[in-house]
Amino acid sequence: MPQVLLLDDDVDTVRQLRGVLERDGYRSLTAMTGSEGLRSLTQGDVDVVVMGSRLPDTSGVEMLRALRADGSSVPVIVMSAVCRVAEVVTAMRLGAVDFLQKPVAPTELLHAVALAVTLQPHDAPAPLEGAGIPAREAHAAARWARALVPIIDSPIDVRTLARWGQWVSLSASAIRNRCRTARISARRSLVFGRMLRAVHLSRGGGERPENLLDVADLRTLAKLLSLAGFQHAQALPGDMQEFLERQVLVRDPAVLGEIRRALDRRANGRTPAARAGQQVRSWTAVAGREPRFEGTRAGESSN
Repeated sequence: MPQVLLLDDDVDTVRQLRGVLERDGYRSLTAMTGSEGLRSLTQGDVDVVVMGSRLPDTSGVEMLRALRADGSSVPVIVMSAVCRVAEVVTAMRLGAVDFLQKPVAPTELLHAVALAVTLQPHDAPAPLEGAGIPAREAHAAARWARALVPIIDSPIDVRTLARWGQWVSLSASAIRNRCRTARISARRSLVFGRMLRAVHLSRGGGERPENLLDVADLRTLAKLLSLAGFQHAQALPGDMQEFLERQVLVRDPAVLGEIRRALDRRANGRTPAARAGQQVRSWTAVAGREPRFEGTRAGESSN
């Protein structure tokens, strides 16, 4: 089974995450400092690194930078109690597979690790500059993009994989599979699709993009935006091209190219949704208007 290096100075966190991983069949190593982690990487067969953003002798970003400078492409997942936008952006640009907020839910950890272990060392996400995917993986990226872009035609914010799947006539497991083969986590894919829809619907200046995200409060909104690399609620751009260039959820230029091609097909009427005139489909379990954020209160209707 794959072996995961847990690198964090919080003993309780390491114990909890180690238990989650080992119950799911993974092998694990643990380290408390960056130097211990580097020794473990050189001495053991490590398939994935899960590390905290703050260590006694270094930071998670500096560890990532050191690993990439040494030529290591082991998949890395970063954890932090506080999602600082600059830190998230830097980690993603250095090739982190995912950025998880503590306390990490068991299912979230397992999903992130499961994605990471599908990446062979040479396939781990590359830094933003010069990134690309082999031609043999272009089909997987195209299938992922074709499932994601129709989210923008949904009558409401698609908050879950089940709702995403329902909208595009795919099961949640099929959605996860497309995300896995495209090497983009399902969580990041869903957030990316939701923001893509919000930016699309905000064109023309009728509504701020962030007001089109169905979230419980401003704190939740801030977490979503920080995951995508935006600093505050008013930072989500209303222009599609600007959004694609600034977001950090999907970094690979080749994958972004598939998104742009799927958007072009939709705009040119070459998708079922476009040919149908973007008719609103019937929903059996989904209803209601999307909340807007007015003033300082979140989730308050504008009616």
